[in-house]
Amino acid sequence: MIKIEHLSKTYKRLVLNDISVTFPERQVSVIVGINGSGKTTFLDCVVGLKRPSEGEIWIDSHHNQSDPFKEQVFYIPSDFYLPDYMTGNEYIQFVLARYPNADLDKVDSFFELYDLKEAKNQLLESYSFGMKKKVQIIAAVLSNAPYVLGDEVFNGLDFETTLMTVKLFQALLGHRSFVLISHNMTIINHFCDHIFLMSNGKLVPFTGDASQLEAEVLRTESVHDKITFIQRYATFDDNVSE
Repeated sequence: MIKIEHLSKTYKRLVLNDISVTFPERQVSVIVGINGSGKTTFLDCVVGLKRPSEGEIWIDSHHNQSDPFKEQVFYIPSDFYLPDYMTGNEYIQFVLARYPNADLDKVDSFFELYDLKEAKNQLLESYSFGMKKKVQIIAAVLSNAPYVLGDEVFNGLDFETTLMTVKLFQALLGHRSFVLISHNMTIINHFCDHIFLMSNGKLVPFTGDASQLEAEVLRTESVHDKITFIQRYATFDDNVSE
């Protein structure tokens, strides 16, 4: 399991505030929160892209700065960069080379599964955003890393591909774990057993259902102010119409 102890991160302000949390094995954990609440910073700290101001992150006895930790984690960031000068296949082969248990024999099958067979040997510069996201998902799955962390993994995917990827993740839960940032209600409803809410620098388990989660987010101060503005605007618009 991934264990985070007293994680804090400060820039000009405190972004993450003394977070201690454990993500269970063989489960999909979904992190929800408003923009700017620290979700991406949190995952960046977990995988070692950013150093926390305080705190420790472990998988079993392996610290997140160690090679054994990195071999067990695959991260799909929201603002990923893919090298334009490589083909989709070259990129997959390059990434999987650093994972000792990668399933290289299934690369062709997964390119076909994600409707990328014809694009396999095309340069990544010709790929759409959604196609690049598919390549990252293929790499994550075939890495056989026990933990896949993703920031808005389903952005850019059509509904059919989203549902297929949900089914794929569910099928892998016998020996894989997923920690996903998502605002997608389809994802939240499918993986509602382990939801975590990020707010005011804290990350806490959420035990209600999806409708209660929406109400909780709407109560956030910045969102509440925006809802109030919308209601006032709608009232003003009605008065103008009259």
